[in-house]
Amino acid sequence: MITSLPDDIVVDILARVPRCDYPTLSLVLKQFRSLVKSNEIYVRRSLLRYTENCLYVCLSSSGNPNGRLYILRRKAIGNHCMVHISSLLRLRRGESFVAVGSMIYGFGGADNDHTTLSSSAFSIDCRSHTGKLLPNMPIPMADTVACFLDGKVYVFGHCKNKWETNEVLNSKEWDQGVCVLDDVMYYYDSYENCLNKYDPKERRWGVVKGLDELLAGIGFPYWTYIVRYSSNLVFYFRNREEEPSRAKTQKIWYAEISLGRRHGCDIWGKLEWCEQVMTVGEFTSLKSLGVMV
Repeated sequence: MITSLPDDIVVDILARVPRCDYPTLSLVLKQFRSLVKSNEIYVRRSLLRYTENCLYVCLSSSGNPNGRLYILRRKAIGNHCMVHISSLLRLRRGESFVAVGSMIYGFGGADNDHTTLSSSAFSIDCRSHTGKLLPNMPIPMADTVACFLDGKVYVFGHCKNKWETNEVLNSKEWDQGVCVLDDVMYYYDSYENCLNKYDPKERRWGVVKGLDELLAGIGFPYWTYIVRYSSNLVFYFRNREEEPSRAKTQKIWYAEISLGRRHGCDIWGKLEWCEQVMTVGEFTSLKSLGVMV
């Protein structure tokens, strides 16, 4: 039996198991529960090249503006669903998040009535689903957008002062998610219902082509978010045909798109697959991150 094997052999075996099965393994044996929470198993996964991309979602509702963190899991029948991570505290309203390696970093936020902004910063280790406070930012900020680009974390948001500014980036209204893939920044423009791209080397904006059919199905552009997922992008959105505008429950859809260059600088998107991942009550914000673990 596997329990009679040395721990290093057990770690080698468990490191090859999909991470989505770790919660189930934790219920089987106390030994497994300890090992899947250890740093050793994730080091081994990295050495064996068994790391996976996981999608996390922070969801807030009108009744409870503080966020709750969920992870996207694949069911046995093949489709996906969102699972709440109960080990973490509720997150602050208006925070921004960025993924670096297996870590999620959060910045800023505000109290429930949005009168007091926060300069707080924290990290979440996605291997163990534990959080830690970090030194505060120099200034309080809320309703922020953050990304990791060229070795730096950029935080955009409402504040009473300014850090170093970038005129080209500040030309956009930063109300939705932003992510970076292959040194190109992608931003969903809810006003124009299009996916924009920004190349920091060329310092200019453009529009990703080939997504007309997907974008036409988005019923509520203001509730549409994007996130990097491995070498692709993921849209979270509400479907125009599936849901009336005043429904008491809301369906969150997931669409994965691949990207490629054509004709030199033009970037085109291709829809890989699309499905509903969650049904919730009325939610007020959704932020998502792709993390490697």
